[in-house]
Amino acid sequence: MENQQQASLTIFYDGKMCVTTDVTEFQ
Repeated sequence: MENQQQASLTIFYDGKMCVTTDVTEFQ
């Protein structure tokens, strides 16, 4: 799932925290 990493960056770029899986990794 290489698209998942790019999608997470897009969501973070938008300033939205809809992704919980990525938020846990960032924390």
